[in-house]
Amino acid sequence: MYNAQRSPSLAFGSAKVALSHAAGRSALVAESNSANSTVKLEALREMDRFPPTPYPFSLQEGKYTVDQHITAKFERADKNLESEVNRRLELTPRKDVFLFIHGADNSLEFALETWAGMWHFLGREGVPVVYSWPAGYSGPPLTSYSYDRESGEFTIFHLKQFLKSLSSNDKVGRIHIVAHSRGSDVITTALRELFIEARASNVNMLDRYKLANVLLIAPDLDMEVVGQRLAAEKLAEGIKQVTIYVSPTDKALGLASMLFNSVIRFGQIKTANIPEQVKIGDHINNIAFIEVNQTSGLGHGYFYENPAVSSDIISLLRYSLPAESTGRALKYIRPHFWKMQNAH
Repeated sequence: MYNAQRSPSLAFGSAKVALSHAAGRSALVAESNSANSTVKLEALREMDRFPPTPYPFSLQEGKYTVDQHITAKFERADKNLESEVNRRLELTPRKDVFLFIHGADNSLEFALETWAGMWHFLGREGVPVVYSWPAGYSGPPLTSYSYDRESGEFTIFHLKQFLKSLSSNDKVGRIHIVAHSRGSDVITTALRELFIEARASNVNMLDRYKLANVLLIAPDLDMEVVGQRLAAEKLAEGIKQVTIYVSPTDKALGLASMLFNSVIRFGQIKTANIPEQVKIGDHINNIAFIEVNQTSGLGHGYFYENPAVSSDIISLLRYSLPAESTGRALKYIRPHFWKMQNAH
């Protein structure tokens, strides 16, 4: 139903995901703690679609004005999105939204199944949401990655549109965002543009966008680009807590580093060799780096493949446990830097 083709319109809907076919809660708990636990997408339903962008506009009295019919269609879709989010919020005592943004070469189905499994272990609190962008292009590896990378740029306007709508909802308490791989570039680019807009309007970013946690996992970003586009723009100013999971053994990021001739990818930094772009943030208290070393295969999907990493993410999101908490199996290295222990 949805693939790597780029659509000019933002759509939203609901997904039915089977977390288990076990009968009864005790059987579900037992299966959840076994290696045989399965998560499967069963159905998708599109509920509404925003008008295609860019919206047609005209110059009237020195101002660019969007056609009223387009504006009306947008407001209708926006209202329907708000109503669906509110319906979901009514089903849970926790009024938070947990948003997941996948990486390159990932499908909507993969993202839904992955995030449904994580939400299950989060205790099924709050409202789980997946933002999917047109990734997973079928073709030679180099061509596919290049297409997905530009699709990440293509989706920025739609993601900003969605974040504005979600954070404007008075019934939404806090928003937690987890972005994996190339999804880290997608979310940070969108937030950077939103924050620049907020600063220009003299708006408090924390109040406006309600961002409690932003987790960047195996971020597929050039470290020098991070320094100039994110650190220089003080991106962390609009987020209560930023957590970055990195792994020097991430082979997929190693390939990306070779492809783009990077000095180092953001998701591969080591506590033993910290880039200067990271050291300048030593005085900032709302950023934490978590290094993961024990990874298998390409070592890129450790946040859902490795139980220790998944547990740490859940402890952070569900209980708001800081890195120094005894409830998280982390070893202190230096200010803002921790290592994952028992990450087998």
